Amino acid sequence: MINKKINFFKIFYLIVILFVILIGFISTNLHPKADSIYVYVGGDAIGLDLHTGVYVTGKFDVTNKNDLTKGDILKKIDGIKINSVEDLKKVIVHKQTGDNANIEFIRNGIEMITPVTVCNKNGKNTIGVYVKDNVLGVGTLTYVLPTTLNFGSLGHSACSDVVNVNGGEILKCYINGVVKGIKGVPGEKKAIIDKRIIGKAIMNNDFGVFGTLEDFDITREKMAVCPVSEVKKGKAKIRTVLEGNKIEEFEIEIIEAIKQDNMKTKGIKYIVTDENLINRTGGIIQGMSGSPIIQNDRLIGAVSHVIINDPLTGYGVYAEWMIEFS
Repeated sequence: MINKKINFFKIFYLIVILFVILIGFISTNLHPKADSIYVYVGGDAIGLDLHTGVYVTGKFDVTNKNDLTKGDILKKIDGIKINSVEDLKKVIVHKQTGDNANIEFIRNGIEMITPVTVCNKNGKNTIGVYVKDNVLGVGTLTYVLPTTLNFGSLGHSACSDVVNVNGGEILKCYINGVVKGIKGVPGEKKAIIDKRIIGKAIMNNDFGVFGTLEDFDITREKMAVCPVSEVKKGKAKIRTVLEGNKIEEFEIEIIEAIKQDNMKTKGIKYIVTDENLINRTGGIIQGMSGSPIIQNDRLIGAVSHVIINDPLTGYGVYAEWMIEFS
């Protein structure tokens, strides 16, 4: 009888141990370590045409009585659906100055409604706010996953006014000039955005713009993604385009690598040390966001922010966090 109990407990413990091993195996395969993930490294200049819906970017008439504020996403006016700025104009053009209209909108994920008063500015009807229905800009591709061609780019949100996007296009882009950055005035890349669509945008958040490419050179090198815990102070490189579509490599020095246990932005702080880059751009400029940061032949992150009063100093987001959205 005692032997039977002993055998039972042995079998039970063996099953528990095997179960724990199985769970660990499944977890490892569902969430592989960063250094087991290989990606195509980017550096390409890309055009971003993101569909945001109609959203408020600010007010220009403080006398106009409405409760709309920056970031509100407009959905309907007087029950009529708004898909574009033109849809909004078509409704208010037929109203008289002083007429009221009811705006249905979304703020911080909550549906709301507010009355607005139509006013007239320079002979045109308006509701007293600036609005946009898309985000069009230039950024840099960070990486592409080999099996799916899912990509990550930018290293920060494409638009500080509104986070949500309803899709969008990634467009071919050529850099045709550079405005150098100086203390207090950020520089920028000048670009020609081609109408040729090379991919689709799916997500926009604090870590970048993510989606899938349809046109990408899969013969380029693959590189391992470095875990956050292994990023070190010291020499590193960034890849970006300053002319045409030629990807170039420039040296930087990582002066701080914050050990983050969970997903946060601005984990890497660096200074530009490459004289070639300094002479041509003055440091980090607009359009470089998303430029891959490489250390010891591994992708560690992406350029995300620059200190305006010191264009030689910038921040990056860890690649391991960006991969989570691809």
